Amino acid sequence: MKMTTPKCIMCGKYGEVEVPSSAGYFRWKHQGVPIQTALADMSEADREQLKTGTHPACWDAMFEGVDE
Repeated sequence: MKMTTPKCIMCGKYGEVEVPSSAGYFRWKHQGVPIQTALADMSEADREQLKTGTHPACWDAMFEGVDE
């Protein structure tokens, strides 16, 4: 199912991500299961966007030039 994500703090736009498991989404959103556990089959970038709204390109821009 497609979910609209929160507004991105960098660009101010909403986004959408495909959530492969409505049960996993429910477990994360309503039962307090960590997102990486409840939605383990989603990419880290998609989970971040679902949780915070930050698009992958905006995330990269936020940390451009920062060494890991």
